[in-house]
Amino acid sequence: MLHNSIYLPYERQKRSFKKLISSLFGLAGIYWLVIYGLGWAGIASVEDVRILRSGQSIIYFVLLTLWGVEYLREVKRLTLVIETSNSMAKQPELVTSADLPDYVLKFSVLKGTLSNLRTMIFPTINILGLALCTVFIALQYSRAVLLLVHR
Repeated sequence: MLHNSIYLPYERQKRSFKKLISSLFGLAGIYWLVIYGLGWAGIASVEDVRILRSGQSIIYFVLLTLWGVEYLREVKRLTLVIETSNSMAKQPELVTSADLPDYVLKFSVLKGTLSNLRTMIFPTINILGLALCTVFIALQYSRAVLLLVHR
């Protein structure tokens, strides 16, 4: 639906973001199997399972916030393209990046431009959020490993 001048640079960022956030959701989800597997195997007590579960909520909070904000931005992007196509009386797929005001600002997911620092706001938030979740997930897995080592 989008013109190549919009679609190609944006789609790469969008695809990368989707892969990263999906991977982190997957790792966070697998951790639940680890937690309850340790409990069902009798390696972790009820208290240990409770401790291992603590910290999972913040991971999902950050991931869902990142995903939700990006979803809302996606809706705004498509609305911008449709409104621009209506005002220019041409098909949405014929609207180019040159036709859109603040194109780079609105279509930046993981990468902005240093010449316009406003384009760096959401990519920076996305990257920091993904990095933060990566650290939180690593800490969660390290808790499970430490539990196993101390048993």
